[in-house]
Order: sequence, then structure tokens, then C-alpha cells
Amino acid sequence: MAVNPNDKKMSKTAGGTAGSGIARLNMQFQAPMPQALALVPEDVARKYNVLPVSIEGNTLRVFMANPSDILTIENLSIYTKKRIDPVMAAASDIKEAIEYNYRTVKEESRSPEAGLAYLDEAGRVTIECGGQWTHADQEQIAHALGLPN
Repeated sequence: MAVNPNDKKMSKTAGGTAGSGIARLNMQFQAPMPQALALVPEDVARKYNVLPVSIEGNTLRVFMANPSDILTIENLSIYTKKRIDPVMAAASDIKEAIEYNYRTVKEESRSPEAGLAYLDEAGRVTIECGGQWTHADQEQIAHALGLPN
């Protein structure tokens, strides 16, 4: 059963002391909403070591190592134009989650958005698509169609 990212109940850090109150991020169950990631660019997330997780109304929930860091909360609020709901998490987990989640967003943005396929004069399937990563696009399309590269 997946955990709702808006649920305040979280497991304690595996290596933390009893009662430390530091949440352990588990990306399998606490995957950030794409809309939340879009509000905070990667460089801002790295600068403040925060991971935006969810949006509910005018509130952005973020994981951060120090949820009492008023300056970071105010800066995020000004930047996102949202009320910030900070949730404590281990700094190392946040860094790892930033790396994983923003890398995934970048890779997804490289996928082909449009293309044209047709049979040429020799009866071959010809696919035309535009983008910066044509070699990667070719591999993705061939894989999707079950064709050799």
C-alpha cells in the first residue's frame, strides 16, 4: 500500500536515535508530485536542501533537514507564492531524493514529443522527429516498436 505524501505519519530514520523525529524518505512510497517539483527548480532545491513533495490548496509540503529554518521557509514561500508546510527529514535522504527526482524530470523532458512515421519507397518504416537527442529518440522509438536499433 502506498503512503499518501500528504500523510504526516512517517517512519523514523534507520540510524537515528529513538525519538529523533527525523523522517526517512522512501521514494517508493513518498514520491513527490510532479506539480510540486515544478514549483521549485533543482538549483533552488539544492541551495536550500529541500524536496517539494505535495501541494494541497495553497500549501506546499517540503521535506527539509531543519523545519525551523524560518529564512528558508520564507524564501520558499516568496518564490513559490505558497504557504510552506515543512516536514523534517534527514539531510542525506533529501540530497539523494533531489538527485533522483530532478534527474528523472530532466530525462523525461528529453523524450520525443512529436514525430511522423511513414513507409518509404522501399517499404521501410521511416520515422522523423525533432529534438536535441535524436540518437536517444531513435533508440526509444525502435524499442517501443520492437525493432533493432
